Amino acid sequence: KKQETAQQALGEFINLTLALPWVILAFATSTKNVPLENALSLIPGFALYRGYSILEAAAVVGSPFSARDVFLWNRELIQVFMMLVIDSIIFLLFLTFMESGLARRFARSLSGTVQSSALISAGEADDGKDVELDELMPPIVSSTRDFISTSPIIADELKKTYSGHGAPDVRACRGVSFKVNSGIVYGLLGPNGAGKSTMISMMVGIEKADEGDAWINSSSVTFDLAAARRDIGLCPQFDALIDNLTGREHLIMFAMIRGVPPRLMSTVVEGAIKDMKLEQKAGALTK
Repeated sequence: KKQETAQQALGEFINLTLALPWVILAFATSTKNVPLENALSLIPGFALYRGYSILEAAAVVGSPFSARDVFLWNRELIQVFMMLVIDSIIFLLFLTFMESGLARRFARSLSGTVQSSALISAGEADDGKDVELDELMPPIVSSTRDFISTSPIIADELKKTYSGHGAPDVRACRGVSFKVNSGIVYGLLGPNGAGKSTMISMMVGIEKADEGDAWINSSSVTFDLAAARRDIGLCPQFDALIDNLTGREHLIMFAMIRGVPPRLMSTVVEGAIKDMKLEQKAGALTK
């Protein structure tokens, strides 16, 4: 039901964005205003229908477009194409911003600023009592970011929620933070469903965290996953072998993921095969 409601709301919003520019053009100006139309063409739907309108109007007056006419500035179609290209760039940048995690960080920082302002206002309006701001603020907790340069493994407020698809959502991780110093063997204990596997999956980049980040030797899993994975060795919970690859091919694949230089690939792979005494089966399929 939530998805249907969201789709209906999105549909109505799209219809509004398509209709609003035409209303503006109809009432805001009595003559054709090309600069205004170009500005409104930042709405992709309007730009598309404007292009259709230009083509239709040209056909009605008996002056249809030829291939050369498309590039004539005074016939406006090239202007529509240019605005659609600009639209594509704007939305690509917006999508990159949303997917990079910067949007979530900005929202969190903005939320913290709003909360701080509210607390200050509450302190000033406390019936004339002298209330210290630090009494209103929650206790300060040292951020794991302070340890990025000193701790090889760090998790900072990792959160992950899985959609229930009609059932209640599952909050697998609710803001996990910890650090592991050099030389420490660190174990995670918890019952089934506690979120251990989900947290590890986020820390190695298999799952994307909804919020938070992790660092492996100062490399961010969110922003520099390739560098982080060069310092990660993962033994998964379930069999991660590919049926149609041999043991040697698996080692080559993982060496490539790890970032082993091509000139050292053969030496590293054959050394691992020898260390594990797999010489006789290295060429056999893992299936």
